[in-house]
Amino acid sequence: MSHRILVVGGYYDQINSLVEAGHDVMALLPNGRHKEMVPRPQVKTHFTDVTSSELCLEIATREHRIRPFGAVISHYELSIPGAARIAEHLNIPGPNGTASHTIRNKAVTRDIANSCSDIEANYCSVATRHEVMDFILAHGKSVIKPSAGVGGRDIQLMQNENDVDRYLAGIDLAIESFQMEQFIDGTEFSVDGYIDAVLDSNVGQNVHRIAHQIISVTGKSQPLAPNFVETTHIQTSSMKQLINGNHWERINIILTNFYTQIGYKQGATHSEFLLTKENKLYLLEGHLRTGGFSIWEMTKHTTGIDLFLHHTQRLLGERIAINIQDTGVTAVVTGLACQPGTVHNVVFDMEPKDYLPLPVSVMPCPAFDIGDNVGLVHPSRYVRYGGHVLCRYQEAENTPVADFIAQSEHIARQFKYEF
Repeated sequence: MSHRILVVGGYYDQINSLVEAGHDVMALLPNGRHKEMVPRPQVKTHFTDVTSSELCLEIATREHRIRPFGAVISHYELSIPGAARIAEHLNIPGPNGTASHTIRNKAVTRDIANSCSDIEANYCSVATRHEVMDFILAHGKSVIKPSAGVGGRDIQLMQNENDVDRYLAGIDLAIESFQMEQFIDGTEFSVDGYIDAVLDSNVGQNVHRIAHQIISVTGKSQPLAPNFVETTHIQTSSMKQLINGNHWERINIILTNFYTQIGYKQGATHSEFLLTKENKLYLLEGHLRTGGFSIWEMTKHTTGIDLFLHHTQRLLGERIAINIQDTGVTAVVTGLACQPGTVHNVVFDMEPKDYLPLPVSVMPCPAFDIGDNVGLVHPSRYVRYGGHVLCRYQEAENTPVADFIAQSEHIARQFKYEF
């Protein structure tokens, strides 16, 4: 049965996955992002401030009277609380209101993450330079971040007065709440998964418990200090050399506890971890969505699981299992350098680097034009400034992670923008 789905702040390919599954979709998308994010013509689209709960609720209520929605979904972090408000007001399935607001509070989530992790890190809120310096003197190398930040915005490493003064030259601590956290050294990776009720065979056939399931593990090219914005992400079987079966079991326990305490009992998850040299797991943060930077697409290629579609189907009450496939695909997403101007076309030369593996396909993300046969030239009339590419490699299980990253970054650097 086809359902009408409201997507708030969604992305092109996610929305189209619902269309391809037979759903009638309406989208609320950000103002000024028409060419980048507009989905297929049959998707009714309103452009508005998707971070405003009031504006989104007004449009959703009006449209719901015309034809009711079966569910509302958002994997755009700043829109999730608004989608939760719509779900509550219209009495339809959608994000949990309590969880969507709790996850935005970094002080509360840090407390919960500390209680679930193998390591407990010190942290505190800061509003003055003096408080920042006091924390560094007490705990050494530290990280500062906006308490309600998103992605890697304004997250930096602090070690001394010069670092603090350089940071505060462009930041006003009085405008928004900031948080200091003790720096934990380790290898960073992310986990995309799903938390849901599962049958507990140890208790009885009709008894269910909440449990987290890992769908994919993503490695990263480690960012250069003092910033914490990664430019390359990778999903490959080679990651199992770092994150083994014992880690998977422990990660699922940590995330089941974390998201249950947040109040999130059903939905997609994106979580950031550090693995220390002492083999301890530290949960950096969690999110009620799939990963950004096209990690959702990577997961679809490497596991066959469409987490956006699965999340929507579960909201609609469908009982469907997650069956992860061994596709043999390695997927790497790499950022493109920003260039000014109006972009008409993008091309690049496939020049292999050294003797590194060659991808079987290279795709700009998101893929804006339906029906494009994307090879070495992408015929889109518009590609957002910056953006990224997804390189797919087949049957290269023994290739080191560093080689995949080096080849993909080499390809990304060859993109040429025609103005």
